[in-house]
Amino acid sequence: MRRTAAVLVALGAVLAGCGSTGGDSGEVSARETTTASTTPAPAPVGGQIDPAGYESPEALAAESPLVVLGAVVAWEKGPRVVLDDGSTRGEPEQWDYTVLILAVDHVVKDEQGLATGDRISIAVPDTAATLSALAPVGANVAFVGGAESGLSMFEGDQYEVTDPDAGVAEGTTLLWASPQGVVLETATGALVHADPAARDAVWKDVAGLPAEEQFGMVAQRLTALARG
Repeated sequence: MRRTAAVLVALGAVLAGCGSTGGDSGEVSARETTTASTTPAPAPVGGQIDPAGYESPEALAAESPLVVLGAVVAWEKGPRVVLDDGSTRGEPEQWDYTVLILAVDHVVKDEQGLATGDRISIAVPDTAATLSALAPVGANVAFVGGAESGLSMFEGDQYEVTDPDAGVAEGTTLLWASPQGVVLETATGALVHADPAARDAVWKDVAGLPAEEQFGMVAQRLTALARG
């Protein structure tokens, strides 16, 4: 059963207060029984970059206006951006995007009022088939981004956008993230990034945890930022 962000957030608050699960753990999953003693100290923030990208979820969140925890509602065929129709280089050059419709469970941070409803729409540079196989409907997602929205970055003469509203949920604006900004929980519990450019470059201290604990750790570390 998927543990919603609300459950993870509530659990994190309890663990922060008591420092131990205590009592009978019963049927509670491993991700729910992570104690304060097993939580790594927050990494320094400030957006430091290494060859793989941001050094931690906290560093990425520090430079992102929106941090949301939620679940996959759908993967929809999104806009196509054409850079060259083939008349210049002989072969067409284009980017096809999929739109992730994300049900918002918990808003950690929203500096620009981007998550005003119960869903947001996120652009991902991969196919819907590939992404739905990685994270089907109901899978947990952490979104850390929102610095760019809409399609304004493609308004130059060198770009042609087809189907600009394709896949975008009604009442939402298409949001963008860095390659590390859309974190998916797979069927095994192991995390991957949605963007193929960084798919397996999950932060080492997170990837080193048992698969079933990884999303819970990221969720707790991100929500801790809101508590200061």
